[in-house]
Amino acid sequence: MASSPGAGPRHIGRVVDPLVREDGESEPELQLEAPVRAEPEGTSEQSEPLDVTKESGPAPRGQAMRDHLLSRAAEARRGTAPSPQPVADPLQDELDSIAPSGRPPSAPMRNRNRPTLSPTLVAVFGTLLGLATVASLIAVLIQLDPRHNPPPPETSEPEASEPTAPKFEPPPAVERRRKKVPGPWRVADAKGDPGARVVEGRIGREPFLKVVQAKGIKKAEAYRVLTAFKGVKDLDKCAPKDRFVARIDRASSRVTAFEYIVSKENVLQAKEGADGLLKAKKLDLAVKQERFAGAFMVEDGDFEASAKRGGFEKGIRRALTKALDGFTSVSMMKRGDRLRVVAQEVTVLGEFARYAGIEAVEYLPVDPTDDPLRIYWFRGSSSKGYYNQKGQSLNEGGWRKPIKGAPITSRYNPKRMHPVLKKVMPHNGTDFGAPSGTPIHASSFGTIKFMGYSGASGNLVLIDHAGDIQTGYAHCSRFESGLKVGDRVKRYQTIAYVGSTGRSTGPHLHFSAKKNGKFIDAESLNLDGMRVLPRSERARFDEHREKYDATLDAIALPKPLPVDTTPAPAEDDPDDAEDESEDEEPAVAAVNAPPAAEPPTNPGAAEQPSAPAEPAKPGTASAVFLTDEELLKMQPLDDDGEVEE
Repeated sequence: MASSPGAGPRHIGRVVDPLVREDGESEPELQLEAPVRAEPEGTSEQSEPLDVTKESGPAPRGQAMRDHLLSRAAEARRGTAPSPQPVADPLQDELDSIAPSGRPPSAPMRNRNRPTLSPTLVAVFGTLLGLATVASLIAVLIQLDPRHNPPPPETSEPEASEPTAPKFEPPPAVERRRKKVPGPWRVADAKGDPGARVVEGRIGREPFLKVVQAKGIKKAEAYRVLTAFKGVKDLDKCAPKDRFVARIDRASSRVTAFEYIVSKENVLQAKEGADGLLKAKKLDLAVKQERFAGAFMVEDGDFEASAKRGGFEKGIRRALTKALDGFTSVSMMKRGDRLRVVAQEVTVLGEFARYAGIEAVEYLPVDPTDDPLRIYWFRGSSSKGYYNQKGQSLNEGGWRKPIKGAPITSRYNPKRMHPVLKKVMPHNGTDFGAPSGTPIHASSFGTIKFMGYSGASGNLVLIDHAGDIQTGYAHCSRFESGLKVGDRVKRYQTIAYVGSTGRSTGPHLHFSAKKNGKFIDAESLNLDGMRVLPRSERARFDEHREKYDATLDAIALPKPLPVDTTPAPAEDDPDDAEDESEDEEPAVAAVNAPPAAEPPTNPGAAEQPSAPAEPAKPGTASAVFLTDEELLKMQPLDDDGEVEE
């Protein structure tokens, strides 16, 4: 069948060679398919499919084509290919029109006019082209960015570098070498003895006999110890912090040595003699009191580490806190503040044991707007304690600030005008700014009336005092453990910790006071009020002060820092924890007095069993000090007062 004019090559079938067949057929089989003719453009009708098997007369064209193909296949098997004939063969011409020569009928169609690339090469070339385009765009943007092409300097002179502040070099640390003195035998030395066992414990609140028996000492042996200490120490009157250490023979369970420890420098020991009796005595531990004068600068809020660079030992923070109580607060000192200190140390067997107290101290704030302060320990005929340059001392019998040294950020104002609502909204208390976790203390002796959550006041503590006065402590983060409603508290006892609960815009204490059920200005209680030396003792005090002034002036100060009034991070007082060596009031000798002078008494100190502040956590917000106006602006417009009772 002739092809239509203009029609391209068609695939009409395939020839299956018997050499590749699996059924063992002896001759090739021609399988033809009905080709689809190309349609001229613009026509939607399909041409009649070609039926090559349909007979047409006595000599069908399909049969002749079949015979022709079979003959060509036989020649291929014999290895003889037909030579090209110059004479036109009508069957060959028709086959060439259907499937061009040079391509087996079973091969796929190829477009001779469109050479193709492998998909892998196309992907590679496309990726390279994309990368080149992106690189070109980046190069253009870099050239257009003025930061990479700074304009040339107007003059050829080199640029002058900006002056930089000189780096602060802290003074070298003071090295103090102490020589240890050999001491007497101690029960602790028997811990390595296989024939004995050592038991120890703290007396606490239980009777002596009950405590030692609970540690494994037999009742009869406990009475032996009690008898041995008669005339040396009354074991029926023990302090809760007192400790004991006993050596017990494993074979007989007898107590061969017993130590009662009041402090590092006060140890009583009962030791069994050759007669089998326990005999008690006070050990000679070469206790001495020595004066040490030095200076240091507060660095990065670490007060103890800063003092150590100046040659002071651990515990100086506690001693300074007592000396400066009512005048300033150690926890509020800033980086760069400097101190000159004349302290009295207690040594045991040549090693530091504790600070007996502070004889004199000078505080030099880094902020030039703050006044320097000098404090002196003074004991007159009728007065004793710490006094400033003016002869003023803290009135420890009066009302105390709940947080010593904390600044007042908002005062009591019963006629406060709201800046937005333009109406009177009273502020019935005094706000003290302090970081979260700062201990809050009872202003005076009293009984806890309320302790819990109270709406806008947040965590609130109310304390009833004598004279029908009640004080309130609002916005606490938490309460001191162990306290409950009905408990009696001492002056300056820790009751809670600073927070921002309730209606609060930041960590602070809202301290309020009521008289006969009505709010009064808490500051009218004369918080941390001062008392002045009587005139009869002023002359003696001035002479005492001049001697210490000469001593303080002779102490070399560290170089000052540039002015920086940023508050240092508040740190917990590690010395607030129990310390058996600080049970008695430390002794402070005057300049011209022997070391064994009478110790200074501080009635308030014995009434201040404070707990350590909440440990600082990673992420804890620092103190937020807001003015009264700022607090009002940040509160809701329907606020009827910061604290609602």
